Amino acid sequence: MNRLFSTRTKGILIAALIVAILCGVFALVRTEAGPLSNLINGVLSPVRSAVTTIAQQIESLYNYIYRYDLIVARNADLTARLAAAEEQIRDAEAYERENERLRDLVGLVEQHEDYELVDARISAWSDSNWGSGFRIDKGTNQGVGVGQCVITENGQVVGLISEVGLNWSTVMTILDPTSEIGAMVYGSGYMGIAQGDFELMDEGMLRMSYLSTDAIIRNGDQVLTTGSGDFYPQGLVIGIIVDVALDQAGVDKYAVIEPAAEIDTLEQVFVLISYDYEG
Repeated sequence: MNRLFSTRTKGILIAALIVAILCGVFALVRTEAGPLSNLINGVLSPVRSAVTTIAQQIESLYNYIYRYDLIVARNADLTARLAAAEEQIRDAEAYERENERLRDLVGLVEQHEDYELVDARISAWSDSNWGSGFRIDKGTNQGVGVGQCVITENGQVVGLISEVGLNWSTVMTILDPTSEIGAMVYGSGYMGIAQGDFELMDEGMLRMSYLSTDAIIRNGDQVLTTGSGDFYPQGLVIGIIVDVALDQAGVDKYAVIEPAAEIDTLEQVFVLISYDYEG
């Protein structure tokens, strides 16, 4: 756009200069009567019209350039204001989601007065194809330690702290192939191990292994933590059963679990740093 303006402006200015020279000649001779004066007047008459036209074009071009620059400036200002407004909307929506999580957390704490929780935000997700995890913004300075369980505001299992620093920690989610949790089918009481599975991980699922072959399990049954071991308290929600099958040998029964926590969309989690162990 600037190159176009520069080329057109140069051409117009050159033409205006030529006309100005001719007008100077005319000014020198217009007071003298005679054939020469009449000739020059005849030649310069259309030139004067051309000068007027060129002057109008120059004025129009200047006005266009001025208006264009003004429009560009206004557009930049409006774009900046729109970006700021959109950021404010995103912040407001994030605050609202956080308030909802904290309200739900109040209910969880009222049910489990022994729970001591540290809230944390997810700062980065693992890019590994072999596991499932993310980093949070809390560490040993806030009482976080390796082996502590991580849950949502609703008491849904997310995973375990696998690595910790002063102000950061790494969470291994329940989808990770190395994850294992003592699990129980709510209602029927059938026991097993909820464990990550490499093939199911990409589908956002895990499996419940070591089920009794005569266990009657239905899709939609809820799976809870048993509280066995030192990592997870009893009664946390792991997920729901979406499929039941036998292994390749046709001997051992297993179930596919859909996690209750929507792990891929998590923004904030809670580290359970202390609770009354009853296992």
